[in-house]
Amino acid sequence: MKEPRFRTASLAVVSLCILCSSAHAQLTVTNNLILWLKADALSLSDGAAVSLWDDSSVSNNDATQGTAANQPSFEANEINGLPVVRFTRTFTDGSLDDFLATTYTSLPSGLTYVAVTRGTILAVGKGYTGNAALNIIGDSTGNVWNGFGQTAGKAEFNAYDAGWHSFQGTTTLNDGVARDMIATFSSAGNIGVYVNGLLEASGSQPYYSSFMGFNRIARGFVTGAPPFQGDGWDGDIAEILIYNTALSSTDRQSVHEYLVAKYALPEPSVVALGLLGLFGLLKLRRKV
Repeated sequence: MKEPRFRTASLAVVSLCILCSSAHAQLTVTNNLILWLKADALSLSDGAAVSLWDDSSVSNNDATQGTAANQPSFEANEINGLPVVRFTRTFTDGSLDDFLATTYTSLPSGLTYVAVTRGTILAVGKGYTGNAALNIIGDSTGNVWNGFGQTAGKAEFNAYDAGWHSFQGTTTLNDGVARDMIATFSSAGNIGVYVNGLLEASGSQPYYSSFMGFNRIARGFVTGAPPFQGDGWDGDIAEILIYNTALSSTDRQSVHEYLVAKYALPEPSVVALGLLGLFGLLKLRRKV
């Protein structure tokens, strides 16, 4: 009888500790981190245009935008008291989509894309099959092999192998609620799409190490006619992390929990766990 009581009480204590640590959230998985964009690392006034988003990783691969018409805005106190960078997709002329450019970065050993986003736009059509309709991480070099974003309100990772293949999640994301989205693609060819820490889509196909890479944030490959030219993101981005490897399940979960704690994201593996732990503890106390 003592063992179940100990386990339930411990579960509640651990869950409470996780929930109470939001003010001190720290990213512990930094190996292979090659791009890290944090809105809370920007020193800008509310509503200011963002021409430079500093890379917080050791790669110093800053995201920039020199054209004023394409610059997103910095919005303070938006998600759990933290700021976001707000992008606007101009539907009448895709060339005016807000986006940021980075130096092209090759990903020969696999990839993990992580994004904390919030939006309300339901976009279905794509100007380019390799983009999501609302693209978050993309490639505009003309030799495009992958992309990550949302289509029809769902997370979507696209990868090329004798044609484009889409791996789409199931959670509705265009409801104005902030969530984390993660895509992994290993050099062995295994693909996973995660929302709120849970696997929502998976598959396998060859990983073409010579061609995989990215150079755009909040926009994809530019092709076709407006309004889908570039398939720009419309909504808020609080944080983006890109790793040049497919993170292990342990590391991926660690990154996810860091984001949950930092942004108070609604996700069952922490919130529900804490409630269940508390419920179990209270139930045991009533029996004592």
